[in-house]
Amino acid sequence: KFSSVTRDAWLVAGRTLAPERRSIIFEVITRLLFHSVILFSVYLGICALQDLRVRRISIPLSALAGAAAAVLDLPALADGSLDMILFAAGMLPGILLLLICAAAKGAAGSGDGLCFLAAGAMLGPGPAWILLMASLSLTCVCGILLLALGKVKGKTRMPFLTFAGLAWILVLAACR
Repeated sequence: KFSSVTRDAWLVAGRTLAPERRSIIFEVITRLLFHSVILFSVYLGICALQDLRVRRISIPLSALAGAAAAVLDLPALADGSLDMILFAAGMLPGILLLLICAAAKGAAGSGDGLCFLAAGAMLGPGPAWILLMASLSLTCVCGILLLALGKVKGKTRMPFLTFAGLAWILVLAACR
């Protein structure tokens, strides 16, 4: 039995949780996604701080995050366990934000789209879309509150990735 192995278990819950309460699939997926989640959390935190302070996102940092995502996903793409269509579907939120930026002639930031491209590459389509919807919801609520309280008038630029960072924290807390 897996739970009675005397050597160090690869899955930590192997000896700490009763076998009838364990989910091996959940434990393996958690082990595989952990590095991507940590890497993305650090990347999003840096981008959110940049967006808040200087209202710009570093293009080299986004390129580095995209390269790291490709390196993390390359083995799964190579052995066929990750479909290329699923990989590309994860980047749709970023493509959507870049199209909005192009249509708005720069009123929306392209750095947001680049960040969400990296998010989709690192996390996959489900978490990327959840993060986009949660970020948009938080941004809308904050914008409505600022307008209702009379703190802003008309067109006001808001740092979207700061809300994405807060949404990411909420998403991680909700998945706990």
